[in-house]
Amino acid sequence: MFSFKRVLALGLVFSAIGVVFSGCWLQSGNESGDSSRSNTFIFAQSSDPLKIDPHRITDNFSTNVNANVYEGLYAFEGDSPNPVPRLAVSYELSDDGCVYTFELKKGVKFHDGSEFNASVVKRNIDRTLEGSPTRTPDMEYPRVIYGDVSSVETENPHEVKIKLKKPDSSFIAKLSMPLGSGFISPKSLDEAKDNDVSNNPIGTGPFAVESWEKGSCVKLKRNENYHDEKRKSKFEHLVIKTISDPAMCIAALKNKEIDATSIDSSYEDVVKKDGNKVLSFTSYLTSYMIFNPNLSQEVRRAISQSIDFEKLVKSLYKGKAEVANSFLLKGLSGYIEDAGYPKYDPNSAKQIFESNKITTLNMDAYSVSKPYNSIGGKALAEAVAGELSKVGVEVKQTISDWPAYVKKLGGGNYGEIAFCGWHADYADSSNMLNLFTSDNAINYARFNNKEYDSFLKETQTLPFGDPKRAQIFTGLDKILAKDLPIRTISHETMLIGTLSNVENFKMPPVGIPNFNEVYKSQ
Repeated sequence: MFSFKRVLALGLVFSAIGVVFSGCWLQSGNESGDSSRSNTFIFAQSSDPLKIDPHRITDNFSTNVNANVYEGLYAFEGDSPNPVPRLAVSYELSDDGCVYTFELKKGVKFHDGSEFNASVVKRNIDRTLEGSPTRTPDMEYPRVIYGDVSSVETENPHEVKIKLKKPDSSFIAKLSMPLGSGFISPKSLDEAKDNDVSNNPIGTGPFAVESWEKGSCVKLKRNENYHDEKRKSKFEHLVIKTISDPAMCIAALKNKEIDATSIDSSYEDVVKKDGNKVLSFTSYLTSYMIFNPNLSQEVRRAISQSIDFEKLVKSLYKGKAEVANSFLLKGLSGYIEDAGYPKYDPNSAKQIFESNKITTLNMDAYSVSKPYNSIGGKALAEAVAGELSKVGVEVKQTISDWPAYVKKLGGGNYGEIAFCGWHADYADSSNMLNLFTSDNAINYARFNNKEYDSFLKETQTLPFGDPKRAQIFTGLDKILAKDLPIRTISHETMLIGTLSNVENFKMPPVGIPNFNEVYKSQ
């Protein structure tokens, strides 16, 4: 159901939509009689990309752009989480599991006309390796993919050999991630400003960057020389539009100013009432609360016990999310329904707070909606603060925009409580659990457990379907529940609102839309 206040809010923004968004596509207006608009697909998201450099991004907002500009050796196809060849044709694996020899696709060109070949693969991977002068601290995803690479050798222009220090059973799955794996044109690398190619982003993808109006939109144009005719976009232009206010997004959809956007469950009825579609996608999403490492484990437990997560998740997400009693998700190796997080016990929580003389806590949250938290950080923070107030703890909230918030988390400059989430990048539990290894730059909880690190490394040496991997993953999930660097909140279903004529919109569980396959019916 939707409230009168929400409808009123939407009504107030309808008249402003055309003015606010007019600079972000060739022509604004309705579909009929507007050929430039019908040849353009516009997707709205709640925050700007941080960079258009595939090696230096860690968030979905950036990935939605980067995944259409750059490509890797492997990728996801359609709505499947299984890797398929993209710039590779095939690979051979040595008997010891440490050497991958890839045959590269021939005839692939970058947007600037230069050739994709083995030397390009080597240069891109070498850029990100530990000890390289071009490696930067924010190259976290390349570290996940290539952290165990010892060398990259070019056999010939269409064959490259990647040698690992030790076997990694999830290496091909990692190569399919759109974050960290994309290949950049040599010219773009040569012209990089402060080792960031965002000023001249050139890949091999189905779209090329036309312009980036920060705070407004990224305009992309179809790659007319794309190497895969079957995957060539039906649209001449793709626009990734930034609209931070969810009500403005819904209004823009109603006015046909955009074609699609992520929505939260509270807007589902509104979108349908307008005659548009709401698509539901299974996703590898976990929303969680971060505890400041300076908090004692006892106080972290008390915070967890203060919150009725069943009631909170049901109220906030209207049946479109499940309570997360484990970090892992259904369908992933080692998943268990309950990893052992503290249960709701407000009386115990109140006693702990009183014995520790805690009456006030500081909380940081983000202002935007995220795939793992479609209602936005502010709404989630307010709900958690409300639960803590019931046990006598006042919460002082600080809400920041996404770039500022990420900077806070990265610097450890957040209060006793903060919020984050994870959208698995490929279908293996190691990707999720790797988030809390002690050497991970985006381990914002600063969790440091040598046993945890050691067991996770062991899973890389075991065959992909080995039952022991699943046992280890389960054990690691239980360690998180016991040590409490975080408290899981929800596993959310992703909802996408689209215009009624949008067809074949696909999205794999990793949550990156497949824009090259979508089209509009007449």
